[in-house]
Amino acid sequence: MDESKKIINVNSPLYEEFAADEDFSPDWPPRPTTARPTTTAPTTARPTTAAPTTAAPTTTAPTPTPCPCCFSTERRVDYDRCELVEEENIETVVNCVGRFLDVTVTLRNVCPNKWVAVGVLVYDAQNRLLSFKVCRLFTGDGPNCIPSLNSGRFCFVFDENDSCPGPRTFTVRTVSNYLER
Repeated sequence: MDESKKIINVNSPLYEEFAADEDFSPDWPPRPTTARPTTTAPTTARPTTAAPTTAAPTTTAPTPTPCPCCFSTERRVDYDRCELVEEENIETVVNCVGRFLDVTVTLRNVCPNKWVAVGVLVYDAQNRLLSFKVCRLFTGDGPNCIPSLNSGRFCFVFDENDSCPGPRTFTVRTVSNYLER
């Protein structure tokens, strides 16, 4: 029997061995194809009545009330021709009183060529966490240890209910560690 006339059935284990052979052409033997279906796909009849047009109930997002921190009192000031100085006396109420905390963190004895995460946490007198911020920074290139590295400013704001707030105590804690990347 002529070797070139042999046919290998695709369901045969020999077919898998033949397909695994490295010397075969990618387009030979031809892959089996599935015959096209002779029946048409089912269709759905169009509705004869229109769909209801009632919209689904929606809720609108609440519009936030902006902070009234700018222009608590304003007055128009007009200058006459060639007038260079105008004096106005304005009485106003102090609005939007709060506390501003500005923390600068300096790292000591830092390894070069490293990424560092620095966190600043602010607690109240009852040791409840009020706010925190985290920063990632690169220590810089170099062969030597860095004796002092300023990691920047961390700013916090705290609102107060009184226009002349009384004493208040915060505890500031810092944490830092090297990062792998």
